[in-house]
Amino acid sequence: MNNEVTKDKQTGIYYVKNVIDIFFDESISETEKTEIIDEVQGSIIDSIPSVNQVQIKIPETDYQGLKRTIEIIEEKEGVLAATSDIVVPIDMSSRKEFKAENPKKDYTNKADWYQKIGAESFEQYKTSHINVGVVDVGFDFNHADVDIVDLSKIRSKKKDHGTHVAGIIGAKHNSYGINGVLSNCTLYGYDCLPDENQKPYMMSQSCMLYGLIACVEKGCKVINYSVGFSEDEKNLTDIEKYEMGNNWSKYMYIMLHRAKIRQSGNKDDFIVVQAAGNGYRKNKIANIKGRDASNTGFFACIAKENCYHKDDISVNDILDRILIVANAEEKKDGYILDVTSNGGEKISVSAPGDNVYSTVKDGYAMDGGTSMAAPMVAGAVAGIWSIYPEMTGAEVKNAIVETAEDKVKSNPKAPNSADNNQNIYKFLNIKKALQYCEMKKIKEKEVAEMAEEKPETKGEKFTGTAEDMRAAMEKATNLKVVYITTADFDADGNNESFALATDDSKDPYWGYHTAEIWFVDSNGECQCIKKEENISMNDEVLGGGNLFFNYEKHEYQTSSVSCLYGVKNGQPYELQISGKYMNFRIDENRNKYIAEDPEYNEGQQYEDIFFEYDENIEEFYKITN
Repeated sequence: MNNEVTKDKQTGIYYVKNVIDIFFDESISETEKTEIIDEVQGSIIDSIPSVNQVQIKIPETDYQGLKRTIEIIEEKEGVLAATSDIVVPIDMSSRKEFKAENPKKDYTNKADWYQKIGAESFEQYKTSHINVGVVDVGFDFNHADVDIVDLSKIRSKKKDHGTHVAGIIGAKHNSYGINGVLSNCTLYGYDCLPDENQKPYMMSQSCMLYGLIACVEKGCKVINYSVGFSEDEKNLTDIEKYEMGNNWSKYMYIMLHRAKIRQSGNKDDFIVVQAAGNGYRKNKIANIKGRDASNTGFFACIAKENCYHKDDISVNDILDRILIVANAEEKKDGYILDVTSNGGEKISVSAPGDNVYSTVKDGYAMDGGTSMAAPMVAGAVAGIWSIYPEMTGAEVKNAIVETAEDKVKSNPKAPNSADNNQNIYKFLNIKKALQYCEMKKIKEKEVAEMAEEKPETKGEKFTGTAEDMRAAMEKATNLKVVYITTADFDADGNNESFALATDDSKDPYWGYHTAEIWFVDSNGECQCIKKEENISMNDEVLGGGNLFFNYEKHEYQTSSVSCLYGVKNGQPYELQISGKYMNFRIDENRNKYIAEDPEYNEGQQYEDIFFEYDENIEEFYKITN
């Protein structure tokens, strides 16, 4: 690391002294860039032209002065984001040099993790080729069983951790070695290790995140980070988590922003998979024990309250493309979170990370930890995306998380994992994820076919009073409109309408058997947005200044889920919480939003869940009562 690293006495944050990374908008001229840099007396010391980024050095200042300069820069027209270059100690003592076993021997019988996560399910599908990035430490770019393209600016001479991780994702399916989760992929390796003679290893944010940029620019749909904060007794402070998460979210924003302006559909979309981390060593001697995964740093520090965003990319757009992976250990009575694995609310999913055979220099070897669990999930993401390339990053993540099995118990021997031994963690299930994606594809096809069956409604004008609209819609759909509501749903000064059209068959428990949800925009254009079964109407819900259409979908006689639709930019959209909770409503006595978990708790009662509405992201989010 050529620049000087210093510690801010006020916050305890390590950072590269007097250095700022600036990301410019594509439309800004070189003259305008120079004017902004000159205004803060900066000089360019590095750049990444492909993302219009420069790294500058400014006159001597402390961390607070650096932040004030960043605020000045970010206020300038043509600047997308600016960050300090935070530095964190990385404990590399566990990154042992492997003693490789016979490179031509078949080790698939030792790689039982392959069956545990259902990776063999990919063998039943035709996968398209996909690129996967691995930002890690130490790669064998000449291994016979795994092809890795070198994106590194530097290379570790002693470490081989990256090779082991890469093999789990994409080792070839042949007669020797192991099988990776997905063989039909190109792996891109970015070695992020700084000076190996420096103790402790101090790794800068820019060094780590340039790997993200390099991988995404090569078309990688998934980028695996099996790295994290130093394994010592010190937890990250709240300010360290906030600053780190805010900085790392800016890089996520930049890459998603670029994907959006390129208008390439899902081609430039991506997901980041990060290992949850392996706890801490007390006094560097005692056994490692898990703690809260937010102490791993990096992407695990990004949260709603510190996530950088602008109008084109929302907080959810960023959070929906991050997966944090824990290590699950199999016991006689089921799975338990490994004692070394970090846990808590940050965990998205888990996988079996203990005693994992994979590729290393000159052969194969065993290693373990969340570093090995993460690439299993990365391989699963890549495999799903290779079969269903039309899906967005958010949809792929949802497929992984929603179909993962709730079967990993907390570990009572890891009291610092921040879950109070109450959490049940999700375990990766590739077979179920693929089934989910297939059903989603079938459902979308049915919706498209349904829309084609009624071409006369497309573009037809439905205006006038509610009764006029009702009569016109019934004539066009051959259904009975049993409910219609007209209001300024998005508070833009124009009215829109939602309507419920059915065949009028109704059950006291199940509601309307067959129903269609219709939307009429402010110009009178009408479209069917969803076909449902067994629904009844709820009261509309006001969130901020916006109104939401709210109905109940019955799944059992005593259970249902609330479906919420709003209007954004004149068009309908389904909220993130839609279909997850039942009886969504406003608790007028407490002035809060409230819903119920559709599953019984231990007392055979529905549990109340409370929400708040965020006007910035236009979504409801769960809060602690």
